[in-house]
Amino acid sequence: MHAFDGGRELLAQYTVVADGGQLALIMESFSGIHGSRPATNPDYRKALTVLLTRLRDRNAVITEGFVDSDHAINKLKLTSAQRALLTEPLRLVDHGDMDRLRKQIGERAGRVGQQPGAPKASNATKKIRLRLEVPGYGPQDAKRLEDDLAGRADLGLAEALRRRDPAAVADRLRPIVGPEASRLGLGVLEITAHADEVHVRPDARYSLAYLVRSQVALEVRQDGAAIRSWTYAGDLVDADLLRDLTDAMVFLADLCGDERSDVDSPLESSLSREVAESRRRVPPDPVVNRAIEVRAEDVAAEKLEKLGYQVERVGALKLGYDLDCVHTELKDLHVEVKGTRTAREHVTLTRQEVDHPETCEAEHALFVVSRIEVDYVNKSATGGDLREYRPWQAEEEHLTPTEYRYQLP
Repeated sequence: MHAFDGGRELLAQYTVVADGGQLALIMESFSGIHGSRPATNPDYRKALTVLLTRLRDRNAVITEGFVDSDHAINKLKLTSAQRALLTEPLRLVDHGDMDRLRKQIGERAGRVGQQPGAPKASNATKKIRLRLEVPGYGPQDAKRLEDDLAGRADLGLAEALRRRDPAAVADRLRPIVGPEASRLGLGVLEITAHADEVHVRPDARYSLAYLVRSQVALEVRQDGAAIRSWTYAGDLVDADLLRDLTDAMVFLADLCGDERSDVDSPLESSLSREVAESRRRVPPDPVVNRAIEVRAEDVAAEKLEKLGYQVERVGALKLGYDLDCVHTELKDLHVEVKGTRTAREHVTLTRQEVDHPETCEAEHALFVVSRIEVDYVNKSATGGDLREYRPWQAEEEHLTPTEYRYQLP
């Protein structure tokens, strides 16, 4: 069997067999080009790292490990103890870096059969046998584990979810999520399989989670609590799952500050059609939007009241501004307020908000409150940095039309 990684077949042979009441992973050795003979198992190192990662995702324990070559067993007549790679059982979840662990195993394999005092290890890509305990797999499941570790390119996300196998779901997600994350500016995402869930995490605060065991669901989480979810009943279809995954990742990118930070900002023209479609399918939460608006008005009103203004909130009246401010010694002030989650360099104005200062004798200002913190679980907003533009009028050269109304002939 060959493993697949990111849709690419790794040219390195492995098998999983029943072995003394346990399971064992047998990794065939690598040999280089010799004359006209091509290299054998040239992807040995990469494949072993991938297999160890997938075993870790399944909470596997390597109980014993041996060099398993015919040379060591039959020619050198080495005992099991002399061919041993481990001094004690190895819980893979306790070792974060599987490539480093693979190198350590190779280093020990290279010492097997050497004379005492040899200056350095020899061949680190020998045939090895790793005896395993893997939750959910017994000796009768050798072929199933062999298939699952392969991460075959033809195994769809729907099939992995139908199996209720978090590790298989994680395997299938990796080649899907990587390119999508790059397109959305999320960088490299950590994908981990747990007992009942699979987590896709860009940072400590936000994550995606597939619930696998009981009811299949996809959640976007903030601080561990679900803030948006997609649930599935009946048949699972890859096309539907991938569409929802795209929607969830776009929403995740927004939470991480990628794009939709203004409460009512238009779609960016640079976005791909697929991402734009996703944002139409996953519209902003109106309750959260209102919390951002109120927080921005709170920050602006607090500043104005300290300056001696009496502040009335009039946004609901659609007058073209949000705060009507009266001062005993100063000219009346009309303030348009905008709230954003990040420090964007543009805001969206209605036609009325643009026109109002041109026809009104009061003083006018634009207050922008950026970097507002949003709690999507409780649907509340806090914090924010205030930027003031006063006096203010929307200059034509700073306006960009984003849509037109067309009167049908």
